[in-house]
Amino acid sequence: MHQFPTPQPPDEAMEAELRRRIAAGETATIELKRKPPRPAELAERICGIANTRMGGAIIFGVTDDPRTIVGVPNPPLAIDLIHRAVRLVHPP
Repeated sequence: MHQFPTPQPPDEAMEAELRRRIAAGETATIELKRKPPRPAELAERICGIANTRMGGAIIFGVTDDPRTIVGVPNPPLAIDLIHRAVRLVHPP
């Protein structure tokens, strides 16, 4: 089993920017998710964002309606799912 580093709290500017993006809702470049989906689905979403000119971000730990920051229920599992998804992404 992997030992994951303890997440560090974001600085105030980073937190304010993250809250602004969450409040703005989903866009062509921002996806909001409660938790990571299965790795194959997440890999598809990562590829979709990577293939845009603007890039983007997937923010986990946010409910859809209303947009509420709830956190990720199991951070080590979420990190594992994200790592597995990234390993499925291959450049063209």
